[in-house]
Amino acid sequence: MSQESVIFKGSKSGIVVILDEQKPFEDIINDIRYKLEHAENFFCGTDLNIGFQGRSLDAEERQQLSKTITEIVGTDVHLDFESRFDQLLQRIEVFDGIDEGITKFHRGTVRAGQCINAEGNLVIMGDVNPSAQVVANGNIIVMGSARGIVHAGHNGNRGAIVAALNLQPTQLRIADIISRSPDEDDKHRMMPEIAYVKEDKIYIEAYLSKKRI
Repeated sequence: MSQESVIFKGSKSGIVVILDEQKPFEDIINDIRYKLEHAENFFCGTDLNIGFQGRSLDAEERQQLSKTITEIVGTDVHLDFESRFDQLLQRIEVFDGIDEGITKFHRGTVRAGQCINAEGNLVIMGDVNPSAQVVANGNIIVMGSARGIVHAGHNGNRGAIVAALNLQPTQLRIADIISRSPDEDDKHRMMPEIAYVKEDKIYIEAYLSKKRI
């Protein structure tokens, strides 16, 4: 797999986009467009700060980047091309409210094509249908069937967990680690389960009242 031309790093203060200085600028624009289009719902309704690192940009390149980003994300975005954004990169931190903190509750089914996101923990009081997506910086708890895309620890928190009464996602992700889809035989299984990261892998086990070791 070729090296990515852009890397997004998030924090509570904003997003830093690290640009590969060796890649053609056209590749930079295409990769930024692809990443934003596939994460557009996560940015909805937020006042977004975006800074850039990794390569020098001339006036025309800055204008092209600004046009591309505002077309996808909207006008509620603040772009910073100056070196002072280094301070934001140094302050990047992950949401650490695993045992307590901000929690968002969503009542009802998350339907196909719908995306629910949360800056902290997320509790879905219903099902997550196939082709639906739920994203949180903290834990995700589904009080029903989770059959869509489930991404906990979105901004890098590997301590996050995913739990559901029926955990059968099309894609399960915790921080930067992605689990494969369940086997066909496993799809007939229905029991409360919990997913967590251990030794760079996602493990899924039956949820029991005793504390997980």
